[in-house]
Amino acid sequence: MRRGLVGVAFGIVGFGCSAASAPTTERPSAEAAAASVETPTAATAGTVAANPTAPVAPPASSGVAAAAGSSAKEPPPPPASIDYPFVGLKLIGPDCAEPSVVVTTAPSKVGWDYDWIWTRQALFANEQFSIVSWPNTPAKAGEIRMDVYEIASGFALVGVCADSKTCNELAAMYRHTVPSCKPQLNCGEVPISGEPRRANIIPKDGHWLPASQDDLTAQCARIGVCLKMANRVAGNPGVVCQSRPNDFKVACGAKPSCDAVLSCLDAR
Repeated sequence: MRRGLVGVAFGIVGFGCSAASAPTTERPSAEAAAASVETPTAATAGTVAANPTAPVAPPASSGVAAAAGSSAKEPPPPPASIDYPFVGLKLIGPDCAEPSVVVTTAPSKVGWDYDWIWTRQALFANEQFSIVSWPNTPAKAGEIRMDVYEIASGFALVGVCADSKTCNELAAMYRHTVPSCKPQLNCGEVPISGEPRRANIIPKDGHWLPASQDDLTAQCARIGVCLKMANRVAGNPGVVCQSRPNDFKVACGAKPSCDAVLSCLDAR
């Protein structure tokens, strides 16, 4: 069984996306500002890309996603990759044998079955990360396993990587695209007591996009991630979108690529 320091587990809450860590002017709820949690389900075989259906290209390379789906015989394009800044992160050294990152936290009220909506949309748009079947161990660069731990205030979402570079890049990506969150990198045993469960990041029905036009949280999360990937705005536009949805074309969050999301937002 994994052993950890209970006191450390208490402290991890400060690294998540609580209402206190979100922009105070927007007054988001704790549920809105936190990335979500998911309950374990039966693992599927092999490794799956974070986005198995519609690769999302960086904003500067429009048309890649459309080309990827144009023919079943054509191989998919290489995963989109952005050099996210490591500002505000205590990076793991290259010699770390057990790298991990506490990505975010969520409050107790959401339960084990909660969907990690913000993390799901961030990984959907950054398919350089591949989620391995739980509880398999990542074996190569780019592979991650997503675990959920119960902590004093709720739940913690932890990414486990095969190498420190992948975990550093995962933390940097999340810090940049969901800036109200503060991922904590770790080398060695995860500093949380208790046994982890599988995080339900991969949608059970295979649909990564917001399920309906009524799903404001997912639409705003996707809009926020895409805007941050393009470096369009400062702060956390996803939280602002949830607070002031009338200021956004929230339906744009259901578009199949970040290029399409941005084009939709820009349309007059």
